[in-house]
Amino acid sequence: AVRNALMAPITIIMLHVNWLIGGVVVVEAIFGYPGLGKYIYDAAIFGDVNAVEAAAMVTVIIAVMTRIIGDLAYTFLNPRIRYA
Repeated sequence: AVRNALMAPITIIMLHVNWLIGGVVVVEAIFGYPGLGKYIYDAAIFGDVNAVEAAAMVTVIIAVMTRIIGDLAYTFLNPRIRYA
């Protein structure tokens, strides 16, 4: 019963990772904390296109990896789920 109950929270957690990355950009830009969000913000303000592209690539890789982890967690929690 616990495995079936964990399906929904894993879905929500994996979907909210992208929102967390966006929130990091806002929080670090407002409060001046050093990190990926501040780096993205500064690169966008100063017009550093290469840095913005690199940061976008990193965030896309993080998003894809969380989706893959979520899919693998589904197969662990419910063995009836199979991928072709």
